[in-house]
Amino acid sequence: MDKPLDWRGEKDTTPEDDDDDLLDATPDGVTAVLGFDPLEFDGAEDAQPDLPEDTNEDGDDDEPEAHTPSGLVDALGFDPLDLMAEDAIEDKEGHHHSESDGKFVSKGGGGGPAGEHVSAAKAAASKSVREGLRKLFKTGHSFSVKELSEILELPEKTIKTALAHIKNPKKATAKFSTLELVQDPATKQYSLKQMTEAAQKAQQSASAPSQSQESWGIPEIAKAPDVKMSESDANFHYSEQMAESANTLYWNSQEGYPYEKAMLKWKMSRAYLMAQWKANTTGEDVKPIPQQLYQADKLLWDAVQADSNWSDALAAWKQNTAAEKKGQLAKAEPEYTSTAPVYESPDAANYKDLNHIPASFKQIGKDQFKGNINHTEYYKGFTETHQKFSKGSDAAVENKIVIQKDIEARLKNSAAFQKLQTAYANSKNKNGEGALVRRLVSAWAGSSGDHSQISAYMQHMVADVFGMQSGDLSMGHVQSRSGAQSNITQALGVPGYPVKDLDAGLKDFVRAQYDNTQEFLKQRGIKEVYVARGMKIGSSKGKAEEINLKLQPASSFSHSHYTASSFAGDGTVYMVKVPAAQVLGSYRTGYGCTNEQEVTLLAAPKMKAIAIGKSKAATADQAINAIKNELEW
Repeated sequence: MDKPLDWRGEKDTTPEDDDDDLLDATPDGVTAVLGFDPLEFDGAEDAQPDLPEDTNEDGDDDEPEAHTPSGLVDALGFDPLDLMAEDAIEDKEGHHHSESDGKFVSKGGGGGPAGEHVSAAKAAASKSVREGLRKLFKTGHSFSVKELSEILELPEKTIKTALAHIKNPKKATAKFSTLELVQDPATKQYSLKQMTEAAQKAQQSASAPSQSQESWGIPEIAKAPDVKMSESDANFHYSEQMAESANTLYWNSQEGYPYEKAMLKWKMSRAYLMAQWKANTTGEDVKPIPQQLYQADKLLWDAVQADSNWSDALAAWKQNTAAEKKGQLAKAEPEYTSTAPVYESPDAANYKDLNHIPASFKQIGKDQFKGNINHTEYYKGFTETHQKFSKGSDAAVENKIVIQKDIEARLKNSAAFQKLQTAYANSKNKNGEGALVRRLVSAWAGSSGDHSQISAYMQHMVADVFGMQSGDLSMGHVQSRSGAQSNITQALGVPGYPVKDLDAGLKDFVRAQYDNTQEFLKQRGIKEVYVARGMKIGSSKGKAEEINLKLQPASSFSHSHYTASSFAGDGTVYMVKVPAAQVLGSYRTGYGCTNEQEVTLLAAPKMKAIAIGKSKAATADQAINAIKNELEW
């Protein structure tokens, strides 16, 4: 809904690595086909609608799935289960991991189509480990090897090998532009940091592109056609090729292509297409205008990397380029200083009043889908939510700095949190960062519960703060309170810290995050929020229906329909409308990843949602159209 171009079309510009790492583990369900662990990137499945008790659509893992999770397909670039259909692999046990040489071999010892697929799959899976790490680091958080191992469910040895590959400039191109992966010698945490000027110059020198258009497959001269084109025909070809060029730039930005080379190639391609348009309409050969890079080009690159709206990014680029040529481009903003109010002792009862949606509030319903798609109440509301959240930085690192400083400012006078922060900062056993706020927000980026001991415990803290009742919650992917409590102090790096004091500090963090979020929403004039969520439950062909949605105490949604749909896999997309008071955090204020445009909602009894199968809801327009046709009026 947000991009006029198909950003995610076929990508064809990423060079293949020739030294992929091997994985050490082999999970169930994939062994029969691949014989190795291709790394499953599953989205959170912590929420579920109210379903009859005799159904098995509860998100549990009691029985194997009949399909490959979409996160796995996204990570590999193909569906592993397709190997059986494509090559009729009769012996599902025919491939195994050889411990003697660390290579994947066939029992039969031969090559053939099956062996070739396994080799290709191995390479794709190994590369996916590094891509998974890059995606985590681009959230702006810091991670230890142990945390990365737990999040990706891989041995620490595999994580270390992949990190060495990412850090080694001889093996990998610049994946993070002017950011580099570094390890803090004190905390042993890996994170992205701004390169020094000397390091940037060294990188630019190493990756300096050839400025020959011919060497990049871009002709030096735009040749006139035998017969001149009409302007309408020329416009058609120009628009089509410009869109393809934009898609190439997007994928280059996402897959780690060096900034200087990718941007200069795009600008040369753009100049050539403009020249070709003129040649097509005048009947004369045209030489494209030579190109060079400006600061404005870097701003566009950063916007594209952050998956910003292309039309907005392009318009800003044109404006910035013109301003820069006149010497009027605004200088970089100074370092952020929080203006958030100092946190005082809150009245805990005030937060317990927020555990429900007022009966007077109009939640989502079929009447919001009347009329033409772009004029429906839902479309207008979802678009407004997206626009109001999108104003501001699309840089994950910058957002995390703002979040940390704002929440820390609010917690300055919280005795319980300051005591916990001091113990955390002074502990020699901590696996996290020096700042506790960063640690808590970072844990959410890895998982909202099931994969993270810290996030699982924080779910119980959220439930306590807002007075939630167990019968109103879906806790299937969250450890029990006693289970989460058993080693939470160890997980946080403060072993032996009194649990009562720990809870007091963490609950103040929850309240401060909520207050920070509510102040943000108030400043943006956001009184209600339209967001969506994808879950791998139900059928991708499921008919649209109105339901009551049970959630974890805190659950992830997105104001990007594409993001929500991508997390659904072959399951269901859930669309909701809630009052601003139900928003606990976001990628701008607390819990939330920037690249997912994440908004974290509080659970509430009888939260209304419209559920629809993923195959009918790949885009917002498609979902709205299906809902209009399928709901009973």
